[in-house]
Amino acid sequence: MFGYFKRSLDVAKETGAKILKADPLPWSKEQLLLSLNSQEDLKKWAIGCDKDIGGYSNASLELTPEGKAKFSGNISLELPKNNSRIEKSGYAAIKSKSRGSTLFGTPCWDTTLYRYLSIRAKGDNKKYLVNIQTDGPVISDLFQHRLFLRKPGEWETIMVSK
Repeated sequence: MFGYFKRSLDVAKETGAKILKADPLPWSKEQLLLSLNSQEDLKKWAIGCDKDIGGYSNASLELTPEGKAKFSGNISLELPKNNSRIEKSGYAAIKSKSRGSTLFGTPCWDTTLYRYLSIRAKGDNKKYLVNIQTDGPVISDLFQHRLFLRKPGEWETIMVSK
């Protein structure tokens, strides 16, 4: 319960600071939302795959010796044998964990002053998607964008525009 009130106080402080700052510029250059460079960073992410519902895919998120996170696994399209309700299978994902509820709801990052979401990633020849959940009237709404990683094994910056 203490964590709930502490998070609520943090949200109130952030909101108050924004109001007092009253920055007249209508944009900002950058704001780091999440990183994947330490064990502490990895704790802010959840890993999931169809194995969680009886499928045969697997996934992991590990820190490399270079201090960068590596998401890996295997996708299986095989359907679970004892679950006729599942008609399709084969996914693996990582998701940022919720920052926890407060008196003011679940906090979201305020990105209104930014034009793009920038993702720095090193890919392979596989296809990846990024889902972005917004603070809107329908809390289950997601926006999906394909990550076009064109240089396998090299770091790339992918820009997702609003």
